[in-house]
Amino acid sequence: MQPSALIDHLRQPEALWERTIKPLFAIFVAANAPLSSNALQHLLANDPTVEIDDYELALALNRLEALLAVDAHHRYALLSPQVNDYLLSSLLTGDELTAAHQHLARWCHVGAEQEIWQDLASDPFEQERREYARRYYVAHLAALPDKQALFSVLDEGSYGREKLQFDPSAHAYMLDLDRGREAVATSCCTDSSLVTSLSRLWSYTLLRCNLVDYVNKYPEEAFALLLQSGEVDRALTLAEALSDELKKIPVFLQLAVYFGQHERVAESAQLLTRAEELADAIDNQYICDEALASVAMALIEVKNWSEAERVIGKISLPDVQSLPYRNLASGLCQDQQWAEAERISVWIDGPDDQAQAYYQLASGLSQTQQQRFWQETERVIGEIFDPVLQAQAYHQLATYFLDAHQTGEAERIWQVAVQRISELRDSEQQVKVYRVLAEALEQVGQQENAQLLWKALESVARELASEPAIQAQAYSWLARRAQQQKKWAVAEKLITEMSDPSEQASAFLELAEAFQQDQQATEAKRVWSEAERVSAAIPDPFQKATAYGRLAQSLSRSQQEAGPIWSQVESLVSEIEAPESQVQVYRWLVEGSVQGRQWQEAEWLIGKMSDPFWQTWMYSDLAVALHQNQQTDEAQRIWRRGEQVVATIPSTETSSLWQANAYHQLIEGLCHEKQLAMAERLIGKTPYPIIAERLTITEELTQELSWDEVELAMKLLADPIEPVEVLNPFVTGLTSEQEVQDYLKILLKYWLKVERKEQARRVFQLHRPFIALYPELKAALLEASTHVETALRSSYAG
Repeated sequence: MQPSALIDHLRQPEALWERTIKPLFAIFVAANAPLSSNALQHLLANDPTVEIDDYELALALNRLEALLAVDAHHRYALLSPQVNDYLLSSLLTGDELTAAHQHLARWCHVGAEQEIWQDLASDPFEQERREYARRYYVAHLAALPDKQALFSVLDEGSYGREKLQFDPSAHAYMLDLDRGREAVATSCCTDSSLVTSLSRLWSYTLLRCNLVDYVNKYPEEAFALLLQSGEVDRALTLAEALSDELKKIPVFLQLAVYFGQHERVAESAQLLTRAEELADAIDNQYICDEALASVAMALIEVKNWSEAERVIGKISLPDVQSLPYRNLASGLCQDQQWAEAERISVWIDGPDDQAQAYYQLASGLSQTQQQRFWQETERVIGEIFDPVLQAQAYHQLATYFLDAHQTGEAERIWQVAVQRISELRDSEQQVKVYRVLAEALEQVGQQENAQLLWKALESVARELASEPAIQAQAYSWLARRAQQQKKWAVAEKLITEMSDPSEQASAFLELAEAFQQDQQATEAKRVWSEAERVSAAIPDPFQKATAYGRLAQSLSRSQQEAGPIWSQVESLVSEIEAPESQVQVYRWLVEGSVQGRQWQEAEWLIGKMSDPFWQTWMYSDLAVALHQNQQTDEAQRIWRRGEQVVATIPSTETSSLWQANAYHQLIEGLCHEKQLAMAERLIGKTPYPIIAERLTITEELTQELSWDEVELAMKLLADPIEPVEVLNPFVTGLTSEQEVQDYLKILLKYWLKVERKEQARRVFQLHRPFIALYPELKAALLEASTHVETALRSSYAG
């Protein structure tokens, strides 16, 4: 039967209809959740002239049975949206619906507001009221024609702070703030206090955007900590509130694995399905495949083998499929499903991943079956393209044979690996693989075989005179190994055979410092002298200056006299023709001095730089390092020095962007070290807006642009946020009351679309004409910003 026919039948008897049934309809339409009979009786009693007893209410609810749904807690709501729509369109007046919202708002507000956040299990009816008020009090205030009660609750802030504790995801509070924004926008055009309305709109919007940022910045590791500490519901609520769909996927998967491991199978399956749906919706194919791979990995963790295989099959890129297939084969091996594991291993695309699967598969088979898999593994390893990975895979296979006491097979595999290395035509790869395999052999006690490889590496290095950089790399590894074994003569001989003087000088410095640490001061001084001799022979001015700088740093680190060498560095840098190359030398040297905690040396080097932008950058890095080393006063001095350098950058149209970037570098370092007062002061100095955690209102807001072109731009652009970039240059003082109203409508339209701080920053610029008309607005907006900052600190303290 249609709702209209049912409702016509309910109109008799008229007394029951007027006293109970029709008011119940208004309550059901206005309510945001099912209500118990006790709650309904209380709400109907708002009219003191009407008394509804238990019998009359039960009779009315019984007659409404066909139009109502009853939940597990015996609470009532309208059966369907169609019934709700009919009541709104054909039965209830606006005044009746407003009265219902008033009754519900008063019911939510019974007693002290703070009481609703405290549970009262001993009184189920009162507990129902408190739970309802926590969620929907603001919604009913927003439905009333007079918005002042709504604004009072949102402006005062305690309700919002408690709501954030009740719902850490901030989702419910953001809905309340959206209701507040809509209410401001509705009343703004008729509100005599435009300044109050715009500052209130800015406050609600900025607070909402910061709450979105707060939830989205919750790191994945924090969700793991919440799960470990048993705060599962809070983790789930926060996950639901994430607006970044890509971030939602790994968080959902964390929760799914947790639920799967704690026998909450249905919830785990639901989250896995939702994560897969989010992954499927990603447009970029590679990112989609990576997301599906992570879903498959989670399915493997909860041992849902068939679903994992299905999801892996959806991945389009074979190299992305490889690792999930390998993990699936591994999981099946652990579950002793050997036949299934073998079937999956065939699908693995990458030979290195396939080899790893075969290793594990073979461990669960008989000796006869193992032999077949070892042969297959060796074949697969031979197909690995990367020579380093191939050498490591051969070494792993040999180690398996060694553990199985098949020494002969292990020796054969190592010989195969060595043969493959000798066949490489890429010298850089060849020397690298020799080193990797030699070190791997030493780690498993195969010293004799390792020594053969080191000798092979040395032989190869001698043949690389035409490739001095690769030769130097090989000799450096060999010399460093000799130093570790305190074979000083061998190390020095290897260094002297290098044909690249720059690399040779660096190797001599390393040897000198090793002598110094071994308390062989005389030998150290001799080798430092040798490093200086080699550095002097470097023909390239850039490399020569860098080599002398490294020599000076090496002497400084070892508390040796470095002054004359630093003078030589300064002279050599001046001979470099390209200014950017001069800066590059000093940058490298400053970074080395900071890493070595040679603070005075670093400051001296920065002072020699000719580019004020890079000077500022280096001063910022030095100040951060000093602050992290508890040298607060020195850090503050260096930051101030950086600020002085920025001020020397000319304020021309071309260079002002460089000046802004220099300020930004200082501000970034100050914010990182929580030096917020100084950071905020510098934000006010920058000639361009700086993206910082706190918005600062600048003099840009008073610029005057053309209103006619604002209207034209609005007609040309449909996007709700992007037009700001075009509108911003055209906004000017408004010349009539009608223009003020028209422009206000544009501004309100934008504000209601804002969801993120970067959007808020852009739309904020459209306040300019109102600031010109109402100078007090600027202070009101700044006060609102401060209020939001205070609210956030108190809400998330601790």
